[in-house]
Amino acid sequence: MVLTKRDSLCINALRSKYKVDDGWLQMECKQSASQTWKAIDKMKNLIALGACFLIGDGARIDIWKDPWVPWLPNYLPTPRDERAANRSLVAACLINQATRSWNIGMLKELFTSDSVNAILKIPIPQIPRPDKLAWIVDPKGLFSVKSAVRTQQSPNIPTSSDSMWSNFWKLKLHERVKVLIWRIGLDIIPTNLNVARKIGHGVTSCPLCNLEDESVVHLFFNCEVAKAIWFGQCWGVFSDQLPISSCTDIIKLINDPPIPPSDTGDTKALKLQASTQFALTIECIWNLRNATVHNSTHGSAMSTCKGLELKILEHLQVYQRIPKIDVFPCAKWVPPLLHQIKINVDAAWSSSKATIAAVARDQHGLVLKAWSIQLDASDSMVAEATAIRWALELASLEKFQDIIIESDLNLALMPYLVTLKSPCGRSVPFVLIFTG
Repeated sequence: MVLTKRDSLCINALRSKYKVDDGWLQMECKQSASQTWKAIDKMKNLIALGACFLIGDGARIDIWKDPWVPWLPNYLPTPRDERAANRSLVAACLINQATRSWNIGMLKELFTSDSVNAILKIPIPQIPRPDKLAWIVDPKGLFSVKSAVRTQQSPNIPTSSDSMWSNFWKLKLHERVKVLIWRIGLDIIPTNLNVARKIGHGVTSCPLCNLEDESVVHLFFNCEVAKAIWFGQCWGVFSDQLPISSCTDIIKLINDPPIPPSDTGDTKALKLQASTQFALTIECIWNLRNATVHNSTHGSAMSTCKGLELKILEHLQVYQRIPKIDVFPCAKWVPPLLHQIKINVDAAWSSSKATIAAVARDQHGLVLKAWSIQLDASDSMVAEATAIRWALELASLEKFQDIIIESDLNLALMPYLVTLKSPCGRSVPFVLIFTG
């Protein structure tokens, strides 16, 4: 490089012909320069990305103009007072020559605390030697066209998102899920809004709710269908209240999810579970969206949430190596026979109060009637038995001829039912089915 003062015939000729001095990076190109030199001069911005001085004796380095602090933006320290930048100083003025160490008092007088901390990381050689301009992008400090091209294509400059993506790729998630979330974080998935922006026309509405444009934030967090899926899980998440305003916020949410307080104090395990749940929920919504768009199939929210919970459990079993948990098949509702009415009953009990409910359906699964009532009950078993008795009363009042009553009551509670009969004195044929 011309700036290195390398002792070679070519470098000496260039420096002599074009009058290159130490401030070349800050100088404007002369209008009279040849096309060759103008081409070289255009590379100054690229060279500035990786050119930084290594401290020797400090006599050559202008502390305000020359790059010399590797950990700071543009490799330049920030003055504590703007007026201090008007003082022409070289790095040698900041070195205690007797001890070959930094003059901390002078550093604090001239620079901000961040700049002082960065400067103190720079080692000072015990034996003074000339300062050297190095290409710090390369581990050996040597400039090459290959490293320059790499620097131009992917600048090796620390950014605020570097740690975010680094933490994301370290998460214990399936690589397929990571790639999907990565595409979402960069806003490059083909939502209707993104496609319309790309080609200049097209439908932009959300295919799940048809209420708003299908942006990434809307699809995964604000859509009514998405909100139902988020809330339908064990944690009951209100997705529209999460701090999501951009695609980057989605990556931050998965990296550092908000978790409820834990009595066990195992925050790491909770964060892993939350990250897994959030990532798989987003994948589930995307798969549901694609099925709606391409296959015109919607599916029920209940079956979607059930399948999602099973997938989350499978991932946690793999990544946390927890003991395998038996997953029992989901019970399906079986319709009654022709001309029969099936009444499903259930009860919830707490603090001597119970809420019981009943739903009557025909052989087609069509809901005929639905009831609920709140009453006093001494315990949950009494509440469950009362629900069945109440169903018989309702069947009598509705004049149902042939009924089936289905409950999750335990068979051990049969003594509570031995006196069941119609309160109206009317005989109603019925069959009891226990699913508990």
